[in-house]
Amino acid sequence: MAKTPSQIETPEIKNIKHEVLLNIPGCKVHLMDEGETLELSNGFFTIFSRSEEDVCVANIIKVGDELQWPLTKDDPVVKLDSLHYLFTLPIENGHHLSYGVTVSEKGSGNLGLLDAFLKENDLFTCSSTTTNSF
Repeated sequence: MAKTPSQIETPEIKNIKHEVLLNIPGCKVHLMDEGETLELSNGFFTIFSRSEEDVCVANIIKVGDELQWPLTKDDPVVKLDSLHYLFTLPIENGHHLSYGVTVSEKGSGNLGLLDAFLKENDLFTCSSTTTNSF
């Protein structure tokens, strides 16, 4: 006898955890598009890990209350200078989004931890030149 949709058992995911790995105050994120910039969010720059059954399934960056994106090993991040980062995210048809992140002086104390995390979990490089703020 076939089961109806309400009778089909779905596996229940247990032990979902969100763990804050890094929290940096006073950050701004700008969408970078062909020389134009648009501020998208500001506030705490938070990296958190989502784990299921004690296995990390995603690292996520969140800035402010509404903007967040996944952090994957395949996406490039460039440290432009001591307070500026460029995150590039693929979208459809070979296009990408570029987010410029500016860290304020008050949040700069955690940048060594951020750099170490990005080196381990992303395609992280440091620019040999410095740029102006976004």
